Amino acid sequence: MKGLLPILLLRVQANNMAKAIDAARTATTPEQIDSLWQAFVSANSVASRQFKTLLKNEALAEFLDIEPVKNIFKQVASLGVGDGNVFDRRIQSLATADNAAAPSAQAPATSSEAKGIATLEVDLDRTLNRLITLIRGRTATEGFDINQYVSETLNTMAMLESEREIDTFLVNFERVVGEFDDILDKYEGDPTMSPVIKSARRLIGLGGGDSNLFAIRVEELEAIARGRRSLSENLRLIEELSTTASQIVQATRADSAQAAGAAVGSLATSGWTLSVAAATGILVLLMVWIYVRHSLGVRLTALSSSMLAIADGNLQTRVPAGGADEIGRMAEALTVFRGTAVEVEATNLREIAEARRRLTDAIETISEGFSLYDAEDRLVICNRRYHEQLYPGMSEVVKPGTSFEVIIRGAVARGLVDE
Repeated sequence: MKGLLPILLLRVQANNMAKAIDAARTATTPEQIDSLWQAFVSANSVASRQFKTLLKNEALAEFLDIEPVKNIFKQVASLGVGDGNVFDRRIQSLATADNAAAPSAQAPATSSEAKGIATLEVDLDRTLNRLITLIRGRTATEGFDINQYVSETLNTMAMLESEREIDTFLVNFERVVGEFDDILDKYEGDPTMSPVIKSARRLIGLGGGDSNLFAIRVEELEAIARGRRSLSENLRLIEELSTTASQIVQATRADSAQAAGAAVGSLATSGWTLSVAAATGILVLLMVWIYVRHSLGVRLTALSSSMLAIADGNLQTRVPAGGADEIGRMAEALTVFRGTAVEVEATNLREIAEARRRLTDAIETISEGFSLYDAEDRLVICNRRYHEQLYPGMSEVVKPGTSFEVIIRGAVARGLVDE
């Protein structure tokens, strides 16, 4: 951008030099010629300084060739300096003319000389336009790179996963803000820079204050961490309940086996009571089997299924009815646990929703249009001014999840893009 001003000044000074040369060919007094010569020398001096400025600009040297412009300027300057220049020839022509005819004397300018000056002007203008076009193209490329860097930085902020990373990012932000404030202070009194300074201050404001983007991200990470801790504690309690249920089943089976063994021993010691003992043993085994299968087994199976469902995240699963025994108390404990998990989940969702709402409110307060697209060009979030300024009347199209291609084609179809 520093190279653009010298090139524009070169165009102005070249025009001034050509006008002075052309006017000198028809000047009628030495005073007019002297005034035109001074204007020519002044323009030539300013142009020389601009060439020195361009040659010192290392950034331009990478893609601009200044030599063609210098050659054309030398040709224009040769018409007004050195032996046989236009100004000296016109003064000599007036000096040799008759005193009576001097006021109306005309320069012996030839049509070829006038055509030569016009050709130089056209060549110079075309060459300068080409340089300006190259600078504009490079500026657009650099602007795109800066925009891409800013987008990547915003995406990086959104993906920070720890307070340590946020603190590091905040330190860098504060350092850059300090340097940026020094730059803005230099242009504070320039009215042409007022819109830029105002926008920069608003952008910096997003990272300061009690409700800045960094603080909002910290609150969101804290809410996520609390949710993960609650989930871990829930899984631990479920594992303990499952272990307790397994121990009860094993103890019940051991008691049943012991009762059956005692019945068999009693039958071996008394043949007279064999039939009675056999019947009693069969009856006991039948009762134990019925009790274990239809009372303990069914209830423990249902309770275990409810535990596994809750462990998988289904907090709406049904918990078996309780009772007066240990299984009933386990069912009551599982019911309390499920209620606690539901409450914790609801609290976490509310905290996350509140953090997202505050982030949305912060974006909505930006006075310019704001939008964020993901890596696949799908809209993630935007504010109201983005709708109003770029896509008025397209609220049914400009919404999260819509690709940029669909949005911009819709804008063209509605006539929002002139070309």
